[in-house]
Amino acid sequence: MLSPVASQSKIFHVSLWPRIGVVAPVPRQMRARELDIVKLVVRNLFWLAPPAAVKSRRGSVAAIDVRKPPAGASDPRYIPVMTQFTLFETEIGWAGIAWNDKGLVGVHLPERDPDNSRRSFERRFPGITEAPAPEGLAPTIAGIQALMRGEKADLSDAPLDIARVPEFNARVYEIARAIPPGETLTYGEIAVKLGDRLLARDVGAALGQNPWPIVVPCHRVTAAGGKPRRSPRCSTRCPPVR
Repeated sequence: MLSPVASQSKIFHVSLWPRIGVVAPVPRQMRARELDIVKLVVRNLFWLAPPAAVKSRRGSVAAIDVRKPPAGASDPRYIPVMTQFTLFETEIGWAGIAWNDKGLVGVHLPERDPDNSRRSFERRFPGITEAPAPEGLAPTIAGIQALMRGEKADLSDAPLDIARVPEFNARVYEIARAIPPGETLTYGEIAVKLGDRLLARDVGAALGQNPWPIVVPCHRVTAAGGKPRRSPRCSTRCPPVR
């Protein structure tokens, strides 16, 4: 495959040869700065390794290694992260949690039919598998079950894969998780903690996208005047404020 590159009315080509390399014959009139730009463009376009200059009979030649990126078992960039889930019974139905090696990636509020919870996880996380919860998540499950019984529970130590959400949302969730059981904050109060009361609407939007209802207690955050405001994910299945 040939790709023409123009510079000062001079044309040269970059020849791509799989498993062999990329060779770009370069006019002698081309300045070094222009050549660096061309090599950068080619490298970005074709996921190539840094070029190495070589010599040929026709003059200067830029040779670029086109070996595939490493995919060894020791390279974490190419190890798929396994996501798993488990369902458990509560006083008001079947709830569930999903996790990977970094922490919780999702929480599903109780449903009467466990198949509904199962299908919800499979829809949100394609390829997810059902498995027993690891021992480290047992306190999280016990805390959710306690809340569904109307008891107080502290889930602030539950591990979350917080990198999955935007930075602003993560800051909102951090503040919400710090609200003690039995207390509340308004959207405006969280906005003030973030530095700008005008962010109240954005706070509400972030809580509406909360992947960890109950664990991130959006039910402890209210609208102005203390009126509860249910997010789409919390709906009426969230417990009363505790």
